[in-house]
Amino acid sequence: MDRTFITWNDTLSIISQAGLLPRLQTVSCAGNDLQRLLPADHQQSQEDSLSDHEHLPSLKQLNLANNALEDWHDLLHAMSHPVFRHLERVNLSSNLLRSIPAPLPESQAPKAPFNHVNISFNHHLKSWSDLENLHACTLKGLQSLVLDLPTPTPQPASSSDEQTNDFSTRDIITAANWRDLHPSDARLVLIARLGQLRSLNSTPVSVEERREAEIYFLSKFVNSLPPPAASLSTATGTSFPASADPAQSFPR
Repeated sequence: MDRTFITWNDTLSIISQAGLLPRLQTVSCAGNDLQRLLPADHQQSQEDSLSDHEHLPSLKQLNLANNALEDWHDLLHAMSHPVFRHLERVNLSSNLLRSIPAPLPESQAPKAPFNHVNISFNHHLKSWSDLENLHACTLKGLQSLVLDLPTPTPQPASSSDEQTNDFSTRDIITAANWRDLHPSDARLVLIARLGQLRSLNSTPVSVEERREAEIYFLSKFVNSLPPPAASLSTATGTSFPASADPAQSFPR
């Protein structure tokens, strides 16, 4: 149903027909200019479908790439439809998602059934909280993630050796968001910070790579700590921590 400009309500009507598509596992609605997924009769459509729950198809994959989706909670509500109860993978690339907020109480917004997500080229998504909330919003935890990693800025052929790209002075510990990471650091840092990931950008995360990433991240963290405070020495050679008052160390 790509580029047919079919509405989301009509899409649900088609795939929810009990017994019509019992073996349907993949639905693609890319390029349909969808802005919202929540139909006006969302609650009623759910109730109507529940009576035929066992006859609904068990969708595994949903492609919503190249639409105009903005609201994450709207998406979660849409995914609560019974037809998506076994959904594993969703492609949300090239949409307009502005943020991934912290999950609401399940009474207001159930967690997403999927745990494999493509959020690449949603340029507003950049904060660490977006990724952390994505994991928290999924029912089984985020296992596979696809996103557009930072890429180096090409330098003019005449540039001098001293010139560097925009990432040169950015530290992985103080980076405010993952788009600020140096391209050579991005994969390692994401693996280190997202400990549950099994795959990043369609490449499996091995035990060895995770160990290397965590060691690398910890080493950068330790190196970012301020040096120990200098000692104060008296004429007799007695040393005191800089934070201590030597006068208070002797009885009066």
